[in-house]
Amino acid sequence: MTANEKVLSKLKKIKAHADKSEELGNKAEAEVFAAKMKQMLDQYKLSMSDLEFEDHLDEEIIRKWVVWDAHGYKSTRKRSSWIELLCGVVAKAHGCRMFVRTGSNGPVIVGHTSNVELAEHTLVILVKSADKISTEEYNAYYNDVYREDGHGGRAKGYRMSWLVGFVDAMRLKFQEQEGSDAGTALVRVKTELTKVNSYVDNMQGTRRVQGTNAANTSRAGYNDGNKYGKNMNMNMKGNKPATKHIR
Repeated sequence: MTANEKVLSKLKKIKAHADKSEELGNKAEAEVFAAKMKQMLDQYKLSMSDLEFEDHLDEEIIRKWVVWDAHGYKSTRKRSSWIELLCGVVAKAHGCRMFVRTGSNGPVIVGHTSNVELAEHTLVILVKSADKISTEEYNAYYNDVYREDGHGGRAKGYRMSWLVGFVDAMRLKFQEQEGSDAGTALVRVKTELTKVNSYVDNMQGTRRVQGTNAANTSRAGYNDGNKYGKNMNMNMKGNKPATKHIR
């Protein structure tokens, strides 16, 4: 345990005493503990957010299988290369790891409980949006090509390339977001991943299989998907998605 971790551990105990005293109605004792906590926070140049993050690290690390049918999206027994690529990007950005399941297009996300929930929520929104828009843009592109050529040959591979371009744009967006964050935020993500990686090293019950490659054969498709991804609003709202726990 590092010196910083020892201080945070002591602060957690003091906070627990303060909370307990307040709960029992012992205001004077609660104020003494609160003052001691503030003194230590100032002395070691820490903040309550550091203490909250330490509590967050105590959250259970879980595995969650994203069951698409529960989100109004079709589950299939065939793996999806672009969904796997996108999930890997989203998971990493949220301090999680991603694994695939043979015979399913639903990935498995591994991480601290709250991070997994947020990563899953983000993934569901991105997948459903990309699937819908890529289909619409493919249909429009096919119609344009057919009018010009009398056949749709040039549209072959457009949709998958669109999706690859979209995933690459999302990867860049999350990287830029990381770069703009304060150094503390970046350190915290790395700390989360260290604990997750330790869990993964001892994980049983999920086969680790080779990732798939998503074909990128249409420059027009890739460019259109990349452009859409770059312009996408990342302020995502919606209902919290449901997933199936794996124990």
